[in-house]
Amino acid sequence: MAEFDKAVAQTFAHEGGFANDVFDPGGETMYGISKRSYPEEDIPNLTRERAIKLYRQDFWCPLYDQIQSQAVANELFDFGVNTSAREWPKVAVRVLQESLRYLMVGPMVIDGVFGRRTLEATNSISQDRLLREFRARQAFYYANIVIRAPDAEEWKKRRFLETWLRRVMA
Repeated sequence: MAEFDKAVAQTFAHEGGFANDVFDPGGETMYGISKRSYPEEDIPNLTRERAIKLYRQDFWCPLYDQIQSQAVANELFDFGVNTSAREWPKVAVRVLQESLRYLMVGPMVIDGVFGRRTLEATNSISQDRLLREFRARQAFYYANIVIRAPDAEEWKKRRFLETWLRRVMA
């Protein structure tokens, strides 16, 4: 079964220390926790322990503990952290559900809620097949951010695309 500590360790490998990139809509960021998502936090002085607490509280769905593949849980958690604001990561779950619907025979509701049916489907599919499909859909999600950007803003978002894609493939 998946463990939060292993998932958060992988995310910390992607999320460094303090950053305040003027082109990042999240603004001040520490350990992947942004001022936009957590306006009440003192981001420059955020501790690793506080970031872990926020990750567990806001990004780790209790059902993730029941995912049989640690690699799938890591990927879902990390994508949720990188794509979501404070409410727990519906974007990541929707992309996972889209991946599951593509791989499965039978219905899969795309609602962004990681419930029992999504858990059962996640555990019933080959980890390798699911990871490949999920990563492909993550890459499409990130590329689509750049594609949807107005021409004047595209270069700002494009500068993040390479990093996002490296994260998907890590």
